[in-house]
Amino acid sequence: MGALLSFKNDSLKLQLVNDKSLLNLNISASNEENFFDADLVNSLLLLEKDENLKIGQFAKRQIIMKRLDLEEQAALIRDNWERLILLFNHQNINSTKIRLDKLGIERAEITFGKSVFKS
Repeated sequence: MGALLSFKNDSLKLQLVNDKSLLNLNISASNEENFFDADLVNSLLLLEKDENLKIGQFAKRQIIMKRLDLEEQAALIRDNWERLILLFNHQNINSTKIRLDKLGIERAEITFGKSVFKS
């Protein structure tokens, strides 16, 4: 792993990781050890907004596979700060982790195929 910058307050922990010139933003509750990448958190926020619109599978796939550049990662934090605090607070963290884990599995199945996860 390359350079790592960490930020923490009472609500959230953020990590900015520079690995082989690829910048990745990771987000976690302040009292949690596991982080979620900003791309996945962005997917959750976008799908939450579109929950009532019943988007199609293709649109959902596009959202799940979206990679954020550094400017988009900064905008995610800036524009959704209050929502992120709510998602990662102690009352919501368990349901947030379940939903992010589910999206992570969906992203992996799109990337590697469902057969990878069958035993």
